[in-house]
Amino acid sequence: MTIHRLMTSMATEQVRELEDLLAVDTTTQTTDDRSDAAAKH
Repeated sequence: MTIHRLMTSMATEQVRELEDLLAVDTTTQTTDDRSDAAAKH
């Protein structure tokens, strides 16, 4: 359970970092487009 929780935490951090990168790099895209891109990763 501890390992699963750690992996989930790491994945959440990666998603946040991706969202930050997408927010900076794709300012011309809509929020929906960014969400789709994040979901694909």
